[in-house]
Amino acid sequence: MGDTHVLAKGVQDHPALPQALAETSRRTAAGKVVLPDGCYFIAYGLLDGASPSHAGTLRVDSRSGRLAASADLYAIDSSAAHPENNPPPIGSMPPPGSGIPIFPISDDRLYLRMTKIEATETGFVLAFEIHRFIVPTFLTLDGSTSSQWASESAFTAQMAPAAAPPGYPKGELFFVGDVSRTPIADEPQPDPIGRLQIG
Repeated sequence: MGDTHVLAKGVQDHPALPQALAETSRRTAAGKVVLPDGCYFIAYGLLDGASPSHAGTLRVDSRSGRLAASADLYAIDSSAAHPENNPPPIGSMPPPGSGIPIFPISDDRLYLRMTKIEATETGFVLAFEIHRFIVPTFLTLDGSTSSQWASESAFTAQMAPAAAPPGYPKGELFFVGDVSRTPIADEPQPDPIGRLQIG
């Protein structure tokens, strides 16, 4: 597992392995870990309404001595997000049940490769790359099977502690934040496009 990775748009046979991060990056100046090891329920929605469009799990692990984190996002049934069904907004979405959430593999859409977990005075910065899961595969002109993964953009989320909805076993580990595309080179910071909750 390398310490650096260059994100290039295009297809690949598998998503990149989680990036090895310095374990100390997620610690505050006082030494507190802002995102401890474990498996978290996450949900994402666009800012225009912030109804959830994707949900999944985030894995955080430092047992090797280096910090690594990745996530899988699954599509939420579009009918569940209709206003008449009163979908909970991002920041208020309860976990789907006790224990580690399990989602239908047929709904798998995105793999998130975390490239930064950095403590701030108000929470933490989470930077990640998106790899899109493509179905179905097809036969290419040279007779091989097409790839199921395509690298897309990089994003940054400014996460902050928030009041946890009922059902979370550790309410003190619930975070909500705005998500923006990561600017390239000297570009200004883009406006937020969505919201993410982690708990």
